[in-house]
Amino acid sequence: MAGSQDIFDSIVMADERFHGEGYREGYEEGSSLGVMEGRQHGTLHGAKIGSEPKDEGLRIIDWNDPEIPL
Repeated sequence: MAGSQDIFDSIVMADERFHGEGYREGYEEGSSLGVMEGRQHGTLHGAKIGSEPKDEGLRIIDWNDPEIPL
């Protein structure tokens, strides 16, 4: 009788085992894809910010320039 319980236990527990294996595989794959996607997003967002027109008010002022009213 003990041998028959082992057969059914392996069948019943297969669902939990497959769930655990699938979770681990999905987590590993998602982690690596998340890093790649994050890098792509950062590169694109950084390029957009770098290509925006700069604020003209952030210039270096030459204090000796007579044309600049102080």
